[in-house]
Amino acid sequence: MFHLTMRVILNLLQQLKLGTKSIEEYYQELQMGMLRCNLEEDAEPTMARFLDGLNREIQDILAYKEYTNTTRLFHLACKAER
Repeated sequence: MFHLTMRVILNLLQQLKLGTKSIEEYYQELQMGMLRCNLEEDAEPTMARFLDGLNREIQDILAYKEYTNTTRLFHLACKAER
């Protein structure tokens, strides 16, 4: 049962999108999902996961920005949202 639940959460995490949520809500949801799954991964896959769920307009803005960690990417995304 535990593995099934984890699989469901992982699947939801893979499909998580920003949609009409704020960047902060989206980021929080992503972090909570990763915690629930006990998912520990390097910065690159986490940043890719975060970017993939963002709306296209924000992805386009971030394509020209430099970042080396998820926190920096999050802050840049918040700026782009404004």
